[in-house]
Amino acid sequence: FTADICGISLERPDYMEMTALGAAGLAGLKLGWIDLKAWKSRARNVTCFEPKMTHNERQRLISGWQKAVQATKAGL
Repeated sequence: FTADICGISLERPDYMEMTALGAAGLAGLKLGWIDLKAWKSRARNVTCFEPKMTHNERQRLISGWQKAVQATKAGL
């Protein structure tokens, strides 16, 4: 849905805890436990999402979202 709304291709890593992996990797690099060259060469599996929504459908949904935001702001 995000690829459709943005109208761009998106990649999502198959490993869902990338933040934790990145923090652990940086710590390992700092401590000398991990070699940067080895870390960079590790294969990363990703799932690619391509936009399939038509321009008109995308515009219709974005317009509806904008109306909902304006209605919410009017109630404040």
